[in-house]
Amino acid sequence: MNVIDFIVENNQSICNIFTAISTIFTAAICFVTCKTYNAQFKQIKAQELPNLKVLTINSIKSDTGKSPSLYDGSYCRIIKGENILRDTIPEFEFQNKQIEHGYIEEIESHIGNNETYFTYFGGKPFLMVIHASSKEQFIVDHSNVIINFHNYEATISALSIESFSVYYKSEKNTEPITFQGNIYIIK
Repeated sequence: MNVIDFIVENNQSICNIFTAISTIFTAAICFVTCKTYNAQFKQIKAQELPNLKVLTINSIKSDTGKSPSLYDGSYCRIIKGENILRDTIPEFEFQNKQIEHGYIEEIESHIGNNETYFTYFGGKPFLMVIHASSKEQFIVDHSNVIINFHNYEATISALSIESFSVYYKSEKNTEPITFQGNIYIIK
């Protein structure tokens, strides 16, 4: 009896053996994965560090029916130079009296470096992503995205972001723009 005849005659038994071996390996991998996950989770809890997760990223719609304000969380634009967009979004010139003193100067100090940083506006923290290249003409999309975080562990007293990648929906460019730098917000 040659090997091929043996395999043909015992095909079902061989399949059962391979299925049993596969089941044993799968069970062993599940066991090791669960043990590793539980050990890592215990280690994270023992360190008592914040465990920050992004829950949602929501884009904000502009409400053109109400009087525009920079402080009510509505999506609006701050414009310096010529406005080429001409949308229905409420717009403010950069010299508008509602804009906090020093806000425009702070933005201009970061232009040209593809930087990301935290700042406060109206007592609320804002994540600024700067990709403008000219201090003479730029547009600030204000309150256009809300990012909701949830902290599962210890209290956060400071937050640092090392880089931030933005993906634009454009036919010409599908590559992300990555903004570098250390971003800190301290409570």
